[in-house]
Amino acid sequence: MKKAMLVLSFMLFSHTAFAADLGVTDPWVRLMPPVAHATAAYMTLHNATASDIRILAVTCDAAAKSDLHDTRMQDGKMVMYHLDSVLVPAHGQFSFTPGHAHIMLMGLHNPLKVGQHVNIVLHLADGDSIRVRAPVRDMRGKMMHMH
Repeated sequence: MKKAMLVLSFMLFSHTAFAADLGVTDPWVRLMPPVAHATAAYMTLHNATASDIRILAVTCDAAAKSDLHDTRMQDGKMVMYHLDSVLVPAHGQFSFTPGHAHIMLMGLHNPLKVGQHVNIVLHLADGDSIRVRAPVRDMRGKMMHMH
């Protein structure tokens, strides 16, 4: 019953995707200037199972290449680095958020527009995949308040 209520609550809120008992809420892609060739995608992953779920790769129809990335402070500067995988703990969650872990979308095929949706696929270690439809949002001016 608890699991059914959890699934129902996820279905009622915003953009949500499910596969292999992994829920995805609030996916979005950052709008960049039209001359930019890269951007980032964000979302929160919810694991309703008793086992960890590992994401090994990501693909996106709007970009030539997609990677899992994170940021860290190094020598007084924020630097971005590639992640080989992302672990969503059993009965836990993992968030891709601005200034932290994110999905890097590189080699954009076309400039993105506010309200447009891009399709992102999360590839799991068990061979399953999750398709996520993420809207493009203009967060300029709002990002300073998020940190």
